[in-house]
Amino acid sequence: MNTELAIFLTGSKVRLWGFTPSHDRLTFKIERENEVRFLVCVFCDIIKVPTFKIFTKPSFAQDGDFILLRDEGFEIRCVEIGLFDEDPT
Repeated sequence: MNTELAIFLTGSKVRLWGFTPSHDRLTFKIERENEVRFLVCVFCDIIKVPTFKIFTKPSFAQDGDFILLRDEGFEIRCVEIGLFDEDPT
């Protein structure tokens, strides 16, 4: 799934949409052409992101029990990442 997700994210606009500390959930609004989806990252221990960017070459890597999502100026390390059609917040 991570390869397909990286392909989907490439060229997409990503906006920091919300952070819920009580559920340890970080949410981004993803806009691509006429499509809007939501990327949710759970149990993050590294969050280095701008409030808005366009993904140029996102990549995923496994780091023990964690997943790393990186792009230029963007890095998240979390346990789970999911893509949703509706705002889960």
